[in-house]
Amino acid sequence: MKSGDKIVCIDTNSDNPVIKSNLEKSFTIGKTYTIKEVWKFDIDSYDNDTIQSIMVLDNIGNVRMAKPNHFIPLDEWRDKQINDLGIK
Repeated sequence: MKSGDKIVCIDTNSDNPVIKSNLEKSFTIGKTYTIKEVWKFDIDSYDNDTIQSIMVLDNIGNVRMAKPNHFIPLDEWRDKQINDLGIK
């Protein structure tokens, strides 16, 4: 994922009720969004894994931080929809 990519929301769940509420208000499952910025953090305590966050324009035009696992690329979403319809 990179800035400018079109992505589709596939999940608004979170174990934290406040985060879940904010996700549900900010994003709609099945709706397309544009990545504004990608943040990557290298954290030694995670064996040098890179933790990534994305900044996305939400439903009302505010830029929000979100985890990439709540979204998939638009082309992947389209392929999924076609497969779900049994077309191919």
